[in-house]
Amino acid sequence: MLRAHVLSASNLPNAESVGKSDPYVTTVFQGVKRKTTVKKGELNPEWNEKLEWELTGKAPSAEEKLEMLVKDYDHIGRNRLLGKTTILLRNLMSGQGPQDLELQLVDHDQRPTTGMLRVRMEYTPPKVAAPAAGPAAGAAGSKSGTNVAGGTRAVGSYEAIQTTSSGDIVMGQGAEYSAALEHLGAGPRYRDLLPNKETKFQVRVKVVEGRGLIGSDLNPTCRVSLGNDGKSTRVQKATCNPWYDEIFFFYMKKLPSEVWDTPVEFRVCNSRMLRSKVVLGVFKLDLGTVYDQPLHAFVNKWLALTALDEDAGGVMGYLKVSIAIMGPNDECPNLKPPGNAEQEDVEQNLLFPAGLRLAPAGFHLSVYQAEDLPRMDTGALSTVKKVLGFGSVSSKQLVDPYFVFCFAGKEVQTPVVYSTDHPDFKQRLHLGFQFPAFANKLKLLLKDWDRVSDSDLIGTTFIPLPSISVAGEDGFLPTFGPCFVNFYGSTREFSIFGKDDQETLDEGEGEGCAYRGRCLVALRTTVGEFPNVASEPIDFEDGLKIDSFLRRRKYLVHCAFEDATMVSEVDKPVEFEVSMGNYGNKFEDSVMPSPSFTQPTNAVFDGCMYYFLPWSGAKPCVTVHCQWEDISHRLHTLNMLLMTVETLKRSLAALRTSIQAAKGAEELAAEFVGVCDQLLRNCRIPLPTPEPHVQSTNLLDNLLFGQRRAKLDNIIKGVLQLRETATDLEEAADQLEEYGATLRDLAVEPQNSMPDIIIWMLSGKKRLAYCRIPAHTILYAGDERQSGADCGRLRTVQLKFPGARPNKQKIPALLRVRLWLGKEQESKAWIAGHRDAETVVYAETYENQSSIAGHWVTKGPTMTRPKWSDAGGDMLLPRDGFMPPDGWRFDGNWFVDPEPSLFYEADAGHSTYLEDVFENENRLPAGSWMPALTQWTDVRGDPSQQRDQIVTPPGWEWNDAWTVDLNRAVDEEAGVLRRVHTGRQTEADKEGWEYAPLFGLKFHAPRAKAVATSG
Repeated sequence: MLRAHVLSASNLPNAESVGKSDPYVTTVFQGVKRKTTVKKGELNPEWNEKLEWELTGKAPSAEEKLEMLVKDYDHIGRNRLLGKTTILLRNLMSGQGPQDLELQLVDHDQRPTTGMLRVRMEYTPPKVAAPAAGPAAGAAGSKSGTNVAGGTRAVGSYEAIQTTSSGDIVMGQGAEYSAALEHLGAGPRYRDLLPNKETKFQVRVKVVEGRGLIGSDLNPTCRVSLGNDGKSTRVQKATCNPWYDEIFFFYMKKLPSEVWDTPVEFRVCNSRMLRSKVVLGVFKLDLGTVYDQPLHAFVNKWLALTALDEDAGGVMGYLKVSIAIMGPNDECPNLKPPGNAEQEDVEQNLLFPAGLRLAPAGFHLSVYQAEDLPRMDTGALSTVKKVLGFGSVSSKQLVDPYFVFCFAGKEVQTPVVYSTDHPDFKQRLHLGFQFPAFANKLKLLLKDWDRVSDSDLIGTTFIPLPSISVAGEDGFLPTFGPCFVNFYGSTREFSIFGKDDQETLDEGEGEGCAYRGRCLVALRTTVGEFPNVASEPIDFEDGLKIDSFLRRRKYLVHCAFEDATMVSEVDKPVEFEVSMGNYGNKFEDSVMPSPSFTQPTNAVFDGCMYYFLPWSGAKPCVTVHCQWEDISHRLHTLNMLLMTVETLKRSLAALRTSIQAAKGAEELAAEFVGVCDQLLRNCRIPLPTPEPHVQSTNLLDNLLFGQRRAKLDNIIKGVLQLRETATDLEEAADQLEEYGATLRDLAVEPQNSMPDIIIWMLSGKKRLAYCRIPAHTILYAGDERQSGADCGRLRTVQLKFPGARPNKQKIPALLRVRLWLGKEQESKAWIAGHRDAETVVYAETYENQSSIAGHWVTKGPTMTRPKWSDAGGDMLLPRDGFMPPDGWRFDGNWFVDPEPSLFYEADAGHSTYLEDVFENENRLPAGSWMPALTQWTDVRGDPSQQRDQIVTPPGWEWNDAWTVDLNRAVDEEAGVLRRVHTGRQTEADKEGWEYAPLFGLKFHAPRAKAVATSG
């Protein structure tokens, strides 16, 4: 029986304009409705009434909820909602006894009200009537099963396995399993259908992966034992979540009765080079249990590993396996792991040893606020929402966000915050799970609510549990924040027609190509009971505690472009944009603009296969002005650990080269001691600490600091011992590699709230290709050991096309750049690193004109730009409107600066160039063809010489005769082409003007008949 003892309510909102509301409580469970009496004119009613549901042999699922609604009773019209709340039944199902709950009520939109509801919940498991025993009952092969708390469940024709009170599968072994079946009368088992004569069997065991193995510095391997026969997987280095995907075959020829009693043991061990293996966890079952399953197999089941010592309780980790037994005429089922592991319901796919119980636990995620969310709706859809009465929508924001928290196939979400790209959620989300957790990452989503269609995904991010928790006696439960998490996905610019294959990027598939916003969250974990409610508002005092985590400091991103080669866009001018978050994004108007993009430039052929941007001696430099939280203490620690890892990697590579070269023993010993000494010096460097009253720290910062320091001290002790006792250099080098793997595990910063730097290649307003660069790799520090590996250094950056499945056969562009990130007051370090170069800052504007009837004008239907504007024609920039900043002055007058590609002819770099000319004719209906007024033109329709009058420029010669090109929609005599051959470059007109048929199309150096110009 399920009983809800409704005690009272307080501070209910008054829905009546005259008098007070008449409240009552109503709820529905498993289709059965119950309600209390109505309390007349009372905002603090006391009911003290019991609402009961007889379960009639069917236990509720641990995932079921009970939604209780407090309504105002009206004789005329509908009863209005005063508030509602949701009660999760997990704790009741776990047998923790009655629960007294005081719950805050929320309205239709999940916004908290002043009302509170007091309820006492009680649960009594239903009694199960055993089915009729005997073979006849089982012969019917009932396909249905009963999930009974503390009882059994029939899962197939003749399968019965034990379940816990929360519905989790538990495997019994041998006689216990058989006795359970016989007691329930589930009918004959599969094993009983085989004659007891000697038979051949094949057993296939597939070990897929492990998760959450308890311990540190682990090199796990799994040994599968079938009777006296055993096989082992490969050793996976330095991981608590090993991936094996290995299959083993065992063959037996015995009596079936002997086969069923054969034990199968999975033993996961920590394989070490210099000491014996340590058993991490084991799981045992017999082959008879496997054979009684449908298809005689367990497929992709998770095993709960326990300690080898049976007195030591608790789960030591999880192992995913498949086991199949094939007798005569049996086929092996498909043992392939599921494709989408994210949607796998692992809790319903767990096997436990008999008597083992997992502890109930809960994640409590505080969601404070989000910022920088992109536009998600068109103006038309926002108008529809407004007409439907869903609030007024700002044309600038056009997003109704809400937050979703997912783990192990379960999810909970915040209420929708309407019409804002900087929502204040102020909600605490609760999500129950079984401890220790088997899923290894938390999934966070931001979505845009849409009443007209399905909600749109804004972005997805993941928090790996191993990075925010440590297993073992000295470990700690998952904890995080308060800290911002960044969301990445498809490009920010809204498109009503979609974004090709970029949609999956918002789901977390592949690498997100653009910044989509960030959210401030904090996580804590409790063990002992499941959460009672799915969500609740954060009170005012808790909201004030995050103020110290919102302080910002001014940062600068500098980027100097050395060259751009292998450019794939050759028909239009291209430019490069550097951004960090929304800062530097030229299409984003929510932040102050920055000089973050290069001049649009046409690519020039390099004479071989590729195109390049002709920047010559004047290299473009861009700057992004931005503001972020000061988390340099975290990133400096990360950089220092990465430096230690890379130093050890290079030293070990040199040592192994010396070993292979068979150098002398003394020389090798000296080199080995040098590697150890270098590692010791790096591990003894004090870890960076936060600056008091400037940099805010949280619990995870303190826990990680202690964990890192303890592991570094253990490495120091191990290296000291290894340096004194090592006799085999190969084994010693392997041990040093294990220390390097431990350092790599330490070199992870889960609370990196600084967004990545993104370099985009653009053509007009279209984003073509990008590259994401983590902020810590270019972060400046006064101590060089704490600076990013690429800070201020020349590095090669290969751009890639956006999308979950980018085209890897084609390179969009290859850049050589110098990047630097630091606080505004540290920018002198960037200037000091370029003393061999002169930095010049230009004020730039473009003059635009349009030709109509041979006259150049600045007005008219084809003049779509201001007379003076930026390169894109979006912003009015008159020359006399420029004012130098304080402390600056203009050095010289305005001058015309030609686009660099104008210094190159169209045939520059080519050894073979195709010359084409078009012959034009026209005719009247039913008439004959006759020459057009302009008989010979180029591809743009501008007049050209006749084909026989075209001569080659100096240094060129004809390579073949004119031919007619029929591979287009023209008549047979419409087009002629001729090929010329040589290699030369000539200098173009340096007047500074570019010409195109219309603004937005490609500009050319030659003047056309009717063109728009920009200079």
